[in-house]
Amino acid sequence: FTDFELFDAHVNAERRAGRGLDYVSIASPNFLHSAHMQWALRAGADAICEKPLVGSLADIDELLDAESRSSG
Repeated sequence: FTDFELFDAHVNAERRAGRGLDYVSIASPNFLHSAHMQWALRAGADAICEKPLVGSLADIDELLDAESRSSG
């Protein structure tokens, strides 16, 4: 996928069909890591991310909150 929105729609369709993701490997530009990890957690997947995980301490708190709300 070259369009994240199309990938998101595909993952949602697969999840509704009972074929969700187990994990997502994140190797996007650093400034997108936090958003992509939060998306993976909302999608019900574990997130595997290259360093750095986030750019600030506030992002860590948001990520911990997203993790606590996730089903994983």
